[in-house]
Amino acid sequence: ILWFGTKGGLSQLDRKTGIFTSYFHDPDEVNSLSNDDIYSVFEDSEGFIWIGTKQDGVVKFDKHSQKFTRYQHDPEDRRSIPDNEIHSIIEDREGFLWFATRSNGLIRFDRKSEKFTQYKHDTYNPSGIPQLSIWNLYSRDNGKIVIVPSNSAAGLVQLDPISGVFEQHLNEAGNPHSLTTNMVRATFEDSRGILWGVHNNGKVDKYDPNAHQFALYKHVPSDPDSLASNAPMPIYEDRRGIIWIGHLGAGLDRYNPKENNFTHFKPNSKDPQALPHGYPAGFLEDSVGNFIVSTAEGM
Repeated sequence: ILWFGTKGGLSQLDRKTGIFTSYFHDPDEVNSLSNDDIYSVFEDSEGFIWIGTKQDGVVKFDKHSQKFTRYQHDPEDRRSIPDNEIHSIIEDREGFLWFATRSNGLIRFDRKSEKFTQYKHDTYNPSGIPQLSIWNLYSRDNGKIVIVPSNSAAGLVQLDPISGVFEQHLNEAGNPHSLTTNMVRATFEDSRGILWGVHNNGKVDKYDPNAHQFALYKHVPSDPDSLASNAPMPIYEDRRGIIWIGHLGAGLDRYNPKENNFTHFKPNSKDPQALPHGYPAGFLEDSVGNFIVSTAEGM
């Protein structure tokens, strides 16, 4: 059976007979559709049909009793669904239903307790949902939920429904391996687990979560704690795990992996204990722990 949500009601098509059966809002019947303008249709693991409407909440349809149950926002009832405009509906591995809204974030529905939990943007929660208007939800094979914005430059957003942590991928200026733009309009996961993102300008990104990720350290003129230059050579790791980096004219860097920071050593002709030259060409740690740096002006 195929189900169609339209601007004029709900229809089902029996492909064997070619016959359509349609359902409409009846103001005199509480067990009818709450609204004929429909955004989304979803069948859950128990066989119930869930309908997201444009302005009258969510409706559950029981195919056996042919009755609709309405879930609508009531400002006087905190237990009611937080929003009436439902763009998308999916079900996670634990059996919770998730409803996407335009302006009130993401809603989780526990069918057993009939409790709604709302996830809204909180400036003080970095692992919470970003500020965005949601158009669609996509359930991945690994259990994560991809959130597709409707008109927000929010990038690629994923939710781990177990931990409740949101992960956001954004375009990074100067990084060709980051998201092409922040205007993602559709996603699809292929059979290998690769996630494809379609942007509003027609470009497509491929995200392979199993690919080996490299961290890039580069010189940023506005950041005094970044790498001294973008011409590092040679590189050496001492017995303590400290990384030493020589630069062609920019001096010597000491990198502490535990603290993830750089210490710069620059040549200074007026300081006899400073680095003698701006190009450290070689490193050696002797048997008693002395660290020797060779330069064009001695060692």
